[in-house]
Amino acid sequence: MLILIFSLAAMLGAHAEPGESAANLQSLRSQIGGDHSWMMWATVSALSDNEREYLEPELELLIRHYCHFPDMNWGNYGEWGGWSGYPNSERSPDSRREWGISHACGYSPVSREGRPLQLHGFPPPCYTAVKELFPRIVELFSKNKHGDAVRVIGTLSHGIQDAATFPHMQAIHRASGFSYDKIAIPGYAPVKLGDSSEEAAEALAKRTEEMIHFGEKMALDIRDAMQRNDWQRDQELRVQCCSEAAKVVADLIHTAIILAGEKPERESYPIDTNLITNGNAAEADFGEPSPAGWVAFWNNPKDRIGVLDWEGRVPRNKNLWRSGRRSLKIMWAPEEGLEWRQTWPAALWVNPGEHYRASAWVKTVDATGQTVIALELYSRNTDLVNVVESTPIQGTQEWVQLSVTAEVPAGAERMRVILRSRLNEGAAWFDDIELVRVDPAARRTESASDQEPKHEDQMMYLSFDEGEGTSVPDRSVYSGINGPNLAASAGVPYDLHISEGRVGSAVAFDGVDDFVECPAHIGMDVQCPEKAMTLSLWIWVKDYRDAVLVSKEQYPRDQQARGYRLALTEGGSLQFTVHTETGDAFARSSGEVPLRQWVHAAAIRTEDNRLAVYVDGKEGNAVQSASAFRPAHTSSGAPSSLYLGADTGVKSFFAGMIDEFVLLSRALSSEEIATQVRSENHPGHRARD
Repeated sequence: MLILIFSLAAMLGAHAEPGESAANLQSLRSQIGGDHSWMMWATVSALSDNEREYLEPELELLIRHYCHFPDMNWGNYGEWGGWSGYPNSERSPDSRREWGISHACGYSPVSREGRPLQLHGFPPPCYTAVKELFPRIVELFSKNKHGDAVRVIGTLSHGIQDAATFPHMQAIHRASGFSYDKIAIPGYAPVKLGDSSEEAAEALAKRTEEMIHFGEKMALDIRDAMQRNDWQRDQELRVQCCSEAAKVVADLIHTAIILAGEKPERESYPIDTNLITNGNAAEADFGEPSPAGWVAFWNNPKDRIGVLDWEGRVPRNKNLWRSGRRSLKIMWAPEEGLEWRQTWPAALWVNPGEHYRASAWVKTVDATGQTVIALELYSRNTDLVNVVESTPIQGTQEWVQLSVTAEVPAGAERMRVILRSRLNEGAAWFDDIELVRVDPAARRTESASDQEPKHEDQMMYLSFDEGEGTSVPDRSVYSGINGPNLAASAGVPYDLHISEGRVGSAVAFDGVDDFVECPAHIGMDVQCPEKAMTLSLWIWVKDYRDAVLVSKEQYPRDQQARGYRLALTEGGSLQFTVHTETGDAFARSSGEVPLRQWVHAAAIRTEDNRLAVYVDGKEGNAVQSASAFRPAHTSSGAPSSLYLGADTGVKSFFAGMIDEFVLLSRALSSEEIATQVRSENHPGHRARD
């Protein structure tokens, strides 16, 4: 249940005597600049302490930053050359996306999604935008989207404030260099504008239009004062106009808080739950060609080489994502570094003493320098408090998991994940990012090696739990390159699925012409790990015969055979054959495989070419090969397919069933295989005729 910070009655009460809130406002005076921030300071000063507390923890950012938002909601933010596009102008920071300004405005200048809002122009059109944005503020507050609501307040307030500085009268507007700290509305009591969002929006629009007309009349006197060089009078009149805008915005905030109701307290995040936004980089941001929840950042705005790319926007022939078809790419990072940052709306609100762990899977090619995942912790006003980075990786590596854990220090309230690379002449891809709150007591039982990179070892997984059809999808992270896998009979697509497998569904082979073919990807053959491997599967054998269970082989003309196979022999044993530089090496199971019941089979090859076969967790006759394994591909030509149930789909057909086929890029230990058998050995599966 949510705990309420203060009652609605308190919000509606008279303005409190100056206290801590007012003191904090006074301390801000030396930190703000520009007419928009000073008008917002005057507005906030007129609110009650309870109303200022309602705007926390975003209050200072509303004064210093959010009231400048509309001028940042343009497509050139984050682009080379900024406003000009000229080559001698540096890249501007992507403030629009880092703060979610398009979401606040409800309109993207890139995708053109949403309703365009006119906050600038002649005559000032902001009073029409009021009708669109004010109900949105109330709705966001009511849905406990507090930060978004305050950012929309800043957006709408900017338009109202602009109308008080005559942007439609440039001769007056450009000469408006007066003392902004004179803007003030002492003693002003904000007015409730209506009993519903729609009624209040109409009243606010009328109130804004009246303010515009008031300013237009004042403009005549301002012009006269300018002509007479009466700068004191000029300043007095401009301050009056800006103060009127501050009153309108005070009414806006006062009314929105009343209509939104009581503010719930922020609750702590649950333990061991992924809190990241768009961790697999699959979701687009507001229809734009950018990932939701992430923003690209160049630490050197003059860098003309570094690349931050949302991988997957164009087709590739490599496995450049771990899951789905998108990832976050960093390439050619300079010394200052490139990074993908969580946007501020996606950042977490945290409490001192809490512990968090961030992790990401990373693939690198020719990576130099340092590639890391980091946790950055900030004050509520986004001042950096602390940075913790993972162990860096280099070189060329298939998907490696980086992780980092941090305790929230005193003074930190916000936290976000940063994917960073420095001095990298190659490329790095990040995918499947997680951020979880962890139990500090549980953390004490973990070893120091938990921060070291972890490698992906599941290269293929066919569960057959789709249950029907001629397609057999791979369920590993390499599904994008393992397939399309085809169930066939006599070379024709055919449904081999049966509903009663070892775990869920399985595939059944008639021993005559059935097989499953898994084509290898021409760019990356992950079905044939070169250092070590494990084949793990459940089998149901109808009869003994020379038959292939798994085959990944190639027989180049005038060359030695390459690859491996796991086969059933006529005598009833399992034989694992590995083709090496000096010939074939064999390992066999002990005794006959039981007929007409589910049996777990596993075959391993270690990095030093020790081969072994296991049946229901029992090791057979192992062998140590003195020569190197020959992978099932050559420097020219396509790699061979992987087959289940037959030798290339033309001979050595298997009679029986296969379920839960897994291919790993490491050799499981005897203990791991025994554990795997026990964990999957569910009772109740009957033998089949």
